Amino acid sequence: MSDASPLQGADPAWLHALRNAVNAASVTVAAARSALDSGDPTRAGFFLDESAGACERASKLLHTHGVCSDISAPGPGEGMPEQVRP
Repeated sequence: MSDASPLQGADPAWLHALRNAVNAASVTVAAARSALDSGDPTRAGFFLDESAGACERASKLLHTHGVCSDISAPGPGEGMPEQVRP
């Protein structure tokens, strides 16, 4: 078994794009949480849509590198409890 990272030797531009997508997902989830805490579900929904887009970008980048060929990001509303689906 190899301890080598599947990202070892990755193109720096690709890795930068992946980090940007993951960071965008993290920031927009935090913004959605803040919007919900402030009682603004419309704004939270906007941020969750942005987060879903960032997750999709990360997923596509991982697929192009062959890291996670069997994973896909959920679409808007998928995997959410019925009462909070858009």
